[in-house]
Amino acid sequence: MNKPKPIGRKAGYFIAIVVNALLILVFNNLLNWGVPFVTDSFRVCLWPINLSLAATLIANGAFLVYDPSWFRHLAQLTLNIIAFAALMTIYVIFPLDFNGANLEPVARLVLVVAMVGTAIGFVVELVKLILRRD
Repeated sequence: MNKPKPIGRKAGYFIAIVVNALLILVFNNLLNWGVPFVTDSFRVCLWPINLSLAATLIANGAFLVYDPSWFRHLAQLTLNIIAFAALMTIYVIFPLDFNGANLEPVARLVLVVAMVGTAIGFVVELVKLILRRD
């Protein structure tokens, strides 16, 4: 498989920075915007969400200036742990109320799938870190 060219990776890092900054803005304003299915308990979930998004933003900023594969894999391992913790917090607190629409099982399933995907991503990054050939 061909590795992305450094300029392509750097563009991806920049895009990730912009997207994560926008997500921080969105998540921190959901309650102010009166999104009807987000409850006040969402405030409890904000700190791990912000931590995950900010860590991802910072990691991608670091990748712009320092980009060896071992560093990317190690950083991604750390980001996966933080993201898993944020997803678990959302699952446990469950700050959503769908007003009788019976969507809670679907939303919880989406969170479980995201946690499983994040855990798989952790294992993949760990294997890549151990087996890297550079």
